[in-house]
Order: sequence, then structure tokens, then C-alpha cells
Amino acid sequence: MDHLKTLLFVALLSQVGCTSKSLPEYRVLQSLRVISLHIDSPEINYDGTTFTPSTLSLTPLISDLYGSGRSLSYSLQWCLDPGISLGATPQCTGNPTLTQVATGQTVSTTATFASPNYTGYLSSISVNLSAASTTAFSLISEKFLNSSLPEQYDGLALILVFNVYVTGSPSIGDTAFKRVVFSTTAKTKNANPTGLVVQDGTGTTISDLVNGAGYLAYLPTTAAETYSWMDSLGNLSSLTETLVSTWFLTGPEDPTCANDTSCTTDGLFGATRTNYGSYNYFTAPNTIPTNRGRVLVVVTRDNRGGNTSARYVFGTGP
Repeated sequence: MDHLKTLLFVALLSQVGCTSKSLPEYRVLQSLRVISLHIDSPEINYDGTTFTPSTLSLTPLISDLYGSGRSLSYSLQWCLDPGISLGATPQCTGNPTLTQVATGQTVSTTATFASPNYTGYLSSISVNLSAASTTAFSLISEKFLNSSLPEQYDGLALILVFNVYVTGSPSIGDTAFKRVVFSTTAKTKNANPTGLVVQDGTGTTISDLVNGAGYLAYLPTTAAETYSWMDSLGNLSSLTETLVSTWFLTGPEDPTCANDTSCTTDGLFGATRTNYGSYNYFTAPNTIPTNRGRVLVVVTRDNRGGNTSARYVFGTGP
């Protein structure tokens, strides 16, 4: 997932003077958050007129730990990438290719996004790219056909913008975006990494959080794909993906406790992100919540738009 609020947060830090004690930790799940957006096909074929596949499935992973089951709604739209790599704001507002998928849809509980933890996967959302307007299709086709052969091979992008908010209060929510690459049919497409499990030092799937223990975001060696990249002269290079895992753990309602093990209720991992094969070490809290579980979420990205995630609950389910 590409996170809009994270970009705005970083920009804000460069303009204001705040201490780490006055800001919530990114890795600690407390308020309403979009943790990741998973798309079943992170890269799709495009021949200049038609996307293949033309229907995608988007699965949001969110947390509303202290929402007490409040009613949530979401909106979803997509458009041609406005030029995020060049500094454009990752949004579809005002974009002539904007296509609305959902507006004010109710978030339903699922097998994982339910009481008392409210941290899990929402129901998948179908995104029909064929529903775009004639104008949108024409502009996307024009952009692609006017691009160079290397650009067509390496891929242009659409962005999906997902906003989840408290029903009736659109200002209380979170927004994230997801890039979907579309490239020439001559290229093998990127797939999501698969097989993620969190293991302890013995290679056993995690079943508890132990003070001082190291945990590994394990994936099979085949999870990092080898792929072709075309430079501006049309030369192909063989590259291998870099897999990076981000660790999220539920935490205390008070944001100022997020980085303080003397008052946190869930514990802390030493690193927010780990590289493939690196352990993350856990510090236990003084007390553990009894009215809810502690939820660990690890999201692994391949830095090409693909991702996968694993979710574990310690204590009260689901």
C-alpha cells in the first residue's frame, strides 16, 4: 500500500517542531487506520485500449481498535497516476480519468474485523476497470501510446484511492492509495509475494509474544521474483525484488504511551521495518489487556506494487 497520510505526515514534520513523545508511533495501531491495500493483480496487461484483467479485487486491511464497533463507511475511486513520482499529490480529485467505484458504502464486520479487536481484513471490493468513461479510456490510451517503448514495458500506473471514515463524520478517517501498474503484453507481470508467516527463532509459527525474543517475517526464497527492466535505450536488465516487511502491533488508547513500555499494554517491536531474513525483537509490556486481544500484523512488500500480509491475535479473538 502507498499511504497518503504518511506522505503528508512526513511533510508536516519538516515544518513543525514536535518530539517523538508527542506523536503517535506509526507501528502502533490505535485510532482508525488503513494498514494496507491488497490488490489481486498488482500489474496488468494493456494493449493500448483494453486492460487484462479488467476486473480487480481490492482487500483493505484496517484497524479501529478503540472504535467500539462504531459505524464506518468507505469510498473508493481510481484514476490515471497524476505523477506521484514527480511530486504530484496522490489523489484523483480533479483528474479527468476519475472513476468512482463506491461512495458511502457501509463497512461490515468480517471474520477478522470484528469485536473486540476491530483489526483485520474487510470484505474484498470488486473494481471494474471497464466501467470508466469514454473520456477516461481515451486519455489513458493517449497517455500510453504517446509513451516510449521502455515506459510501456516497465509500466505506467493507475491509482486506487480508498477512504474509510466514521459514518456521518467524513473528517474522522484515513485515506490510502494503491498503485496498479499496466504494461505492454510483451512483459511477464508482477505477482504478489506469497507464503508469509511470522516465525520465532526455532522456525515455528508464532503462537505468543515472548519478552526479548526475535521474530522473523518468513517467506519462501521464491517469493522474491526475478524480473526484467528496460532502460531508456531499450536494453533489458534482470533484477530481483527486495522484500521489506512492516510490523504493526495494537497499543494503548493514549498515543503518548505508544513508545513507552512502562505504560503500553501490548509491548513493542524494536523495528518498524525489517529486510528479508532479519529478526525483529520484542519487548513485553508491564500489563496485558484482558478485554481484547493483542493483534500483530506484518505486511511484506516487493517494492513493485505487490504485497502480502499476516495477522495474529494473542488473547481474546477473533
